[in-house]
Amino acid sequence: MKKIIIFTMCAIFSSMSFAGEPPQIPPYFNYSGSLTDDGGNLLPDGTKNIRFKIVNSAGGTIFEETQDVEIIKGEISAIVGNGINPSTGAPSAGIPAASIEPGDTLFFQIEIDGEQIYDPMEIVSSPYAIWADTALRLPDGSITGAMLGKGIITKEHLNQELASAIFPDGVPKALLPSDTVYTNSIQSTSGAGKVGVTSDFIYSGSQTVQGVLKDFDIAVKKRQQESEWIKEDYGAQIGAEAAARKLDDDGIKNQISVQVGAEASTRQSEDNEIKNQLGAHAMATSAHGIVGNVVYIDQSGN
Repeated sequence: MKKIIIFTMCAIFSSMSFAGEPPQIPPYFNYSGSLTDDGGNLLPDGTKNIRFKIVNSAGGTIFEETQDVEIIKGEISAIVGNGINPSTGAPSAGIPAASIEPGDTLFFQIEIDGEQIYDPMEIVSSPYAIWADTALRLPDGSITGAMLGKGIITKEHLNQELASAIFPDGVPKALLPSDTVYTNSIQSTSGAGKVGVTSDFIYSGSQTVQGVLKDFDIAVKKRQQESEWIKEDYGAQIGAEAAARKLDDDGIKNQISVQVGAEASTRQSEDNEIKNQLGAHAMATSAHGIVGNVVYIDQSGN
């Protein structure tokens, strides 16, 4: 059986991506090499399953993936970080930046068909990447305001906690636009609560916008309540007046009815009395031979 060995190898780590870097920098590195057998002969064309690993000084695996790599005239080339995670079967989607975090000696290891074909190689920096190490060694306070260009830090970079720390007593008048209306200062954490007003109001003695708005809201609510009370009071008064008028109308109606009834009864009694008198008179004249109620007198004396 022929043993596979590495003839040449070139790994470029300078294209690694770290947190905070622009997304266009890919989290991968290139690997290329030649494969020969024990006799130094290049392996024939074909495909091999290659396992790429990053291990620490204790031999622990930090990163691992597998790729099917094509062999062409003994040469192989792969983009490490573009393979499959053997534990999950999911794409690696790049090499995590934590996999090459400084602090321990790291090694790059290759296995082909389950066989480690050479001793792990120590991962070192490319020349200019060494300069980036200075960023990890900056002492506190070494970056001054003079090092920062104008406009690099804007208000979008300041959160509420930082703004409060910078201006614990509010933004100074000198830093405010000339047309800003204010009392003494504007608190960065209070917003309109500290914006001043220039004149008094009828319903508010506050000197801040928020205070005036609060007093205005109370006044509106009070007016609304008064309107409801007046509406209810008028309704009650109108109802009471309507009930009283109905009682008066009913009383007058009953009184008129009683009076009309009494007058009708009196007139009926009087009519009956006259009728009785006429009847009695008619009976009396009839008994004396007088026909009807008419008496004729002969003026000649006979």
